[in-house]
Amino acid sequence: MPSSRASNPIEQRLAVLHDQWTEFAQDDDARVLRWLVARDEVRMIETFVEVEGHQKAGSTPDVFLLFRNPFENPLAHGYVVREELVAGYEPMRASLIEDGFDGSWLPPAAGPRATDVEVLRDTGASFREHYAALPMAHLVLVLLPQHADDPSAWVQWLDRWIASAPPKHLRMIVLDDVDAPILDTVAEHPAVTSIKADLDMPRAIRAIVQKAGHQDKPGGAYRLAYVDLAQAAGRGDLVRAKSAADKATAVAMREGWHYLVVPAKLALASAYLQAQQLPDAIAACREADQAGAAAHEAGDDNGPRLRLHSQLTLGATLLSSRMYPQAATVYENAVPLAQEVDPELLYMECWRMAAYCHEADAQWPRAWSCGLEALGIGQHMEPTARRGSTLAYVGEGLLRITARRDYASQARTIELKMVELLGTEDWRPKGPAHPPYPPPPMA
Repeated sequence: MPSSRASNPIEQRLAVLHDQWTEFAQDDDARVLRWLVARDEVRMIETFVEVEGHQKAGSTPDVFLLFRNPFENPLAHGYVVREELVAGYEPMRASLIEDGFDGSWLPPAAGPRATDVEVLRDTGASFREHYAALPMAHLVLVLLPQHADDPSAWVQWLDRWIASAPPKHLRMIVLDDVDAPILDTVAEHPAVTSIKADLDMPRAIRAIVQKAGHQDKPGGAYRLAYVDLAQAAGRGDLVRAKSAADKATAVAMREGWHYLVVPAKLALASAYLQAQQLPDAIAACREADQAGAAAHEAGDDNGPRLRLHSQLTLGATLLSSRMYPQAATVYENAVPLAQEVDPELLYMECWRMAAYCHEADAQWPRAWSCGLEALGIGQHMEPTARRGSTLAYVGEGLLRITARRDYASQARTIELKMVELLGTEDWRPKGPAHPPYPPPPMA
């Protein structure tokens, strides 16, 4: 997207990324682009990749393939990415033939001693060579793992990728946090180019809001105050965040928009929580819950959802404060709302988190009882829903309790039930011990 055609703040930033990519792509010695980004810039990188990956919308001669596979096994990640590449090619085969291209590509066979990075390298190089006439100046593997539990292993994997000497037409993009980079040692390699995206997304968002106009109207005034709140919170400027939250709340209350008080209060609570000002965060969560109740009383059908969002945030805040009894009470009180709003995932999650808090407070009977409630909900889910839920954490929590003498006889029963429900003996979760399930959307 040439800069001369960029007409709005988003297009302007896509144009910046286009120019940065072009600079990297024109360097024949470069193999890996390490894009240094702020958290609010990640989505713009994804958008750039999506746009350039579209046959008609893209403006580069390159083909971008996005992979979000979790980085779990440092000796097998290349195999995982290769398998997704091959699987993603199959649906494309028929359309390529219709467009007049050869649809006969097959991935090369892996040698008996080939490493995962070598197999991925050879597969990518083969694919690009087969379709060089698309045109495809470069095949670009964009690796954005959903999570990488071991950053040092991720660094080592990238070192191994570079050492495999990929050809110049096979490139890779990885992201690194500009505020807390972990790939500095990788960046020392001459095949790696580091570019700071520097998109200034807060300015872009504010420009969009201002361009939308109507700031003399309540809706426009609320939007502008909320953007100011989000940006101040992102900078850790609590004074400005509180001021902006008050402005947004005042507009919403004056207009009777109780449902808009909730996101303003929760954004402020998040800012307080980040700053470890826990009493203020708790107070803001409670105010959000009160606003949700007022919205419900005023006839807003989203009232229960708003209250649930507020209570889950309050529970997580109390948990962060190690106020386990209070957090357990909040999660149990949220159960009826969750049953109404989401009778599977969030219903189970409220019981699970109540169990976790009781466990942390050494209230073993209540922890066991709440855990069994969560397990019972998981039993009635469809298999696909189970695998996408936090049911594995429910089972893990129950098994922790069976380490106590009073519950030891139940360990085998719980283990067999989890294998039955999740369909594998390798059912135990790989991530942190108690990840709260994402709260429901605000609308």
